Amino acid sequence: MKIRDFGTEFGKKYPSVYSDNNYIEVSNLIKDIKKNHTPNEDILIYDWGGGTGVLAQTIINALLEYKNLKIIVIDVDKNKFIKREKISYVCSDLKDFNKGKKANYSISRNVFHYNTEKENVKILKNIYKLTKEKYLAINIYVSRGLEDSWKFISKTLNDWFNVYRQYYPLKSQMDFIEKVGWEKDISKMLSNKKYINIYNYDVIKFHTVRFKLSKKQSEIYKKSSVKKIDRYYAYSILFKK
Repeated sequence: MKIRDFGTEFGKKYPSVYSDNNYIEVSNLIKDIKKNHTPNEDILIYDWGGGTGVLAQTIINALLEYKNLKIIVIDVDKNKFIKREKISYVCSDLKDFNKGKKANYSISRNVFHYNTEKENVKILKNIYKLTKEKYLAINIYVSRGLEDSWKFISKTLNDWFNVYRQYYPLKSQMDFIEKVGWEKDISKMLSNKKYINIYNYDVIKFHTVRFKLSKKQSEIYKKSSVKKIDRYYAYSILFKK
């Protein structure tokens, strides 16, 4: 299955907008590894929906002294895979992946919008089952007060490219995680600014490049409420059981 998504191309053209250095959950994960593991230990990380492996590479670069660190990227679209040292790839639906060996840690960026509610719960249950130490570093995107606009984006992109199936508000995304068994005191975590990144960007420009919108499609965006969306919040959290 190939998902039409040109995020890598957008990242090259607008690196200041779409930068993996902004992910707080990665820095928390790196700190946790340094605190709890020696450089000689075997450490396995699953990157769920990791695409090109750019986030995995960020972790590898920050932990060069950890010679036995390995990251496996699991993604449904093998066309995104880029060969990288210490990183391997498995083409699989996230809810169906079953490597057998449990990872020390799991990481994931924003993958909820590609799936139905039931699928998201199945994916998280699978991640939980295959993560030995029950750590999930996850990045969750929301747009406060602009839910109607994002619902329009979700429906429109789904109609055009079968990309986004659903827009989930923050509470729904937290419900997915809570149902599976991760940290219960979520509200306190989300009120703490150290877990929140705020991104400002032009949605029309972002999606025009990322999904290669035609001139007509871009005009549809411009005539809608999409142009009012100029920021979104990324909750970057390291969950522990």
